[in-house]
Amino acid sequence: MTEFQPLFDLSPDPLCLLATNGHFKLVNKSFEEATGYSGGELTALNFFEALHHDDQHHIISKLGSLSTNATYGFEGRFRNTQNGYHWFLWNIKKLPDDTFYGSARNITQYKKQGTAQSFIVSDENYKLLFYSNPLPIVIYDMGSLAIIDVNTMASELYGYSREEFIKLTVKDVRPPKEVPLIIKAIKNRVYNPDIKNLGIWNHLKKNGDPIKVEVIGHSINYMGRHCMIVVCNDITAQSNTLRSLEQSIERFEYATEATSDIIWDWDLETNEVYYSNNMQKSFGHTPGRNVGDMRFFARHVHPEDKERVVLYPEKVKNGTQKYWTEKYRFRKADGEYAYVLDKGIVIRNENGIGIRMIGAMQDITELKNNELHIAEQNDRLIEIAQLNAHQTRRPVATILGLINLIDKATITDNDTLEALNHLDTAINELDMVIRRIIYRTVD
Repeated sequence: MTEFQPLFDLSPDPLCLLATNGHFKLVNKSFEEATGYSGGELTALNFFEALHHDDQHHIISKLGSLSTNATYGFEGRFRNTQNGYHWFLWNIKKLPDDTFYGSARNITQYKKQGTAQSFIVSDENYKLLFYSNPLPIVIYDMGSLAIIDVNTMASELYGYSREEFIKLTVKDVRPPKEVPLIIKAIKNRVYNPDIKNLGIWNHLKKNGDPIKVEVIGHSINYMGRHCMIVVCNDITAQSNTLRSLEQSIERFEYATEATSDIIWDWDLETNEVYYSNNMQKSFGHTPGRNVGDMRFFARHVHPEDKERVVLYPEKVKNGTQKYWTEKYRFRKADGEYAYVLDKGIVIRNENGIGIRMIGAMQDITELKNNELHIAEQNDRLIEIAQLNAHQTRRPVATILGLINLIDKATITDNDTLEALNHLDTAINELDMVIRRIIYRTVD
């Protein structure tokens, strides 16, 4: 049985292993401390004979009829080294080899105070809360860092059985490179019964898989030992989700930095509007949740564009519009107006109700100015073309009139007649070109 001794000694509860005849086959340190006997003295002692004579009959009878793997819980008096008796709360289980596995707790002082029954109820409630708790719970010694006890959920989370767990220390469930950090953190903790959030730590399962754990706990005096009882909340999934969200935010921020567009996000339920940092870079206005609603936007749209451009939350929420595009003038912080191209998309829930509208505002002032400049140049060119055409057509008309005055029938020289005909044709062609120029510029 010596191979079980270390396992027994790690338990804070008094434990013993009894033969069918009541002789002690194995006891732990806590059992020796609880009864006052040394291990050698207990080995020479018979459990049944050490019971108070008023308790012997019903306890022996009950244990004799106990079936395999069944447990019997009872109160009984056990002789101490001064030949007096201590009251113990016993839990004894019959094992397949017909030996008895027992645990005990000294309740003498509660018996004297008449509170033994409430202690028993409290003890049972503690066991129920600890072992059946839906969250993983671990108790460890603050000095040695040895894991003293765990509940079922801790075993499920980490993959160790309870027997495997209580052979470990808290260092064994941490990444090796972080062990110095946890040793330092535990060393700096003082006894404090207040429940505290002890932070988020990296832990390791039995199979080596890393998990992210939020640790919440407090100090306890457990069987005379300075211990910590902690709830280990596995937040690996939430942590991964949060990291993905952080990466998405990073990508969003980089994307907004890479473009001059002002990204805006209008919450149709609260009417709050978010503007990206480019709002300040482009227009000088404070970014973020500016003013808190659409009034900021409405105040800075040019009065002549306002009726056409400004949107209202109820209309957007309860309408069917999905895409929106407008060009308008927007007042900057210095009072000047910028031409913007604004595009947005409405996000609707499963019932078709708008919940958000996200868009991008682009400063197209330079493009708009270029368009105006080109339009002005076109106007000037048309004016010049019309002026030149009219000025040129005047002498052409004069030449045509002169040609028409010449009586070709009186000309007998063939060369002169042929030259006159060529001149007539050229002048008419030139007149047609001038007419087309005038027609196109007017059109």
